[in-house]
Amino acid sequence: MSTLKLEKITGQEGLGGAASPITFSGDNATLTSNVIFPAGMIIGVENTTTTTIVPKSDTTFTTVISDSIIVRAGSKVLINVSIPVSAGTDSIPAGGQIIQTGTASATIMPSTEIMDEHHASSGGYFGGTFMSDVLSTAGSYTFSFQGNRLSGSSTVYFVSANPGSGSASIATMTLYEIAG
Repeated sequence: MSTLKLEKITGQEGLGGAASPITFSGDNATLTSNVIFPAGMIIGVENTTTTTIVPKSDTTFTTVISDSIIVRAGSKVLINVSIPVSAGTDSIPAGGQIIQTGTASATIMPSTEIMDEHHASSGGYFGGTFMSDVLSTAGSYTFSFQGNRLSGSSTVYFVSANPGSGSASIATMTLYEIAG
């Protein structure tokens, strides 16, 4: 068996500069920002949770959960959300949307009904996985799940799977940077 031991890798002049995309320190190797990853590879992850109940008794959208991620140009972002939703009375539909802000803005999931309560006092979860378009500019992007009450006259509760204004549940959002 052979062993290759290196102290330093230096880029060749005229081929993109003198710096190597890999540096070594003892048993550790560090990749610089010049490394090109294969398309489809997960190269960054951010996750957040909340237990703050968001009551909505009107039709304007309010942010329920959001998270930010710094990405390279050409990447996409995979967004995974799980949102508990409940209502305390009959026929109270809840709406949701996912928007992208920051270096560039976009609508990831357009306004849609995520729950239509036809039975008094019940709740459940909205969960989904969504993909951003290719992000042509490197930078910081924020993804937000926003909720509202689509119609009716009562209140919808986000981050509470218990009927009405019951105890808090937990909402999650995970962002994955996918190499382009």
